[in-house]
Amino acid sequence: LQNKCDNIALIIKPEKIKQELERIEKEQEDPNFWQDVLRARDTNKEKVRLNRLLETYQKTKNSLDESVELFELAQNDNDEVTLSLLYEEAPTLEHSVQKVEIEIMLSGEND
Repeated sequence: LQNKCDNIALIIKPEKIKQELERIEKEQEDPNFWQDVLRARDTNKEKVRLNRLLETYQKTKNSLDESVELFELAQNDNDEVTLSLLYEEAPTLEHSVQKVEIEIMLSGEND
């Protein structure tokens, strides 16, 4: 799962998404931006899409990072209860990673 998450980061480039969101925010601050209603609508749709993709990715990455850290601690302490809980949570993490992968596949204009 960690490899998949790393690959997702290579594909979506979270830092570039953040930069694009900042650019859109600045663009939306210009009063003339709202004069072109169609362009404003399309830009806002893109902003929502990018925000959703970034948020989903960040939540998944944070959960995965926390689980990896907890796994390492539990393994070092021979904490069978925590290890068992982590194994139970693994399918949920896998589902989260798959959700991000699907969002990437469906992130084109016509999707």
